[in-house]
Amino acid sequence: HAPPPEPFGLGRARSLLEYERFTGVDFRRQVVHDRAKNGGVDPTLLPPQWAEEERDKMMKEQQLQDVASWAGKGNTEALRRQFPAASSGMAGGAVVVPPTPQRASPETARAREL
Repeated sequence: HAPPPEPFGLGRARSLLEYERFTGVDFRRQVVHDRAKNGGVDPTLLPPQWAEEERDKMMKEQQLQDVASWAGKGNTEALRRQFPAASSGMAGGAVVVPPTPQRASPETARAREL
């Protein structure tokens, strides 16, 4: 492949090898090293994968209950256009949707303890 035209090329500040070492990515072999995956942070300092997955699950569940987040916080005009039925529950520019009680899974309880 021909290199992309300026300003999208490699540049002159460093070689490709220097850039690969800096980023932790081997473009030729298509390998992303742990340093790149973890942003240079020691993996033992990061939360375990199950905790990340549980956090994502909780965030999605909360977002599904908060209709205003779909249109953007404070964007009442977009909210009215997208969810006319929900507009009647607006108080001060926010939609009031009572949370659905849910029993926390053991993974959720462990994540909250962290």
